[in-house]
Amino acid sequence: MTPRRLLLVEPQMLWRRTLAAVLRELGIAAVDEFLRVQPAREQLLRLGAEALVISLDGEVDEALALIDLLRTDAQPARARLPVIVLAERCDTELALRLQALQVQRLLLKPFKLRQVLQSVAAIWPGVVPQET
Repeated sequence: MTPRRLLLVEPQMLWRRTLAAVLRELGIAAVDEFLRVQPAREQLLRLGAEALVISLDGEVDEALALIDLLRTDAQPARARLPVIVLAERCDTELALRLQALQVQRLLLKPFKLRQVLQSVAAIWPGVVPQET
């Protein structure tokens, strides 16, 4: 089975590289890694993806704008793109905004790698990560 394409936007290099390596090693996803939202946005609009894992750290407005852009996209595949959000904190206002943007999962830092793998498996039925 060909791994699905996932865009990962995470400013912390060690965490980004670790998560990408595990997803690749387990054959769960072909991961395109990004430090910042803007290059990820450009690639997503140009080449597409099957899921987006995006951190709100440092670029909250940009990340939310990208998710909003996806949800209002004329192309149904992009409008329904599964999104997992990573954040250090979440207040009621942000939670309501993420709900309105139809974000599938919100993971608050610190979290375990297993939680991200389970979240990815949940958005792609039939993709069950091996024990890590």
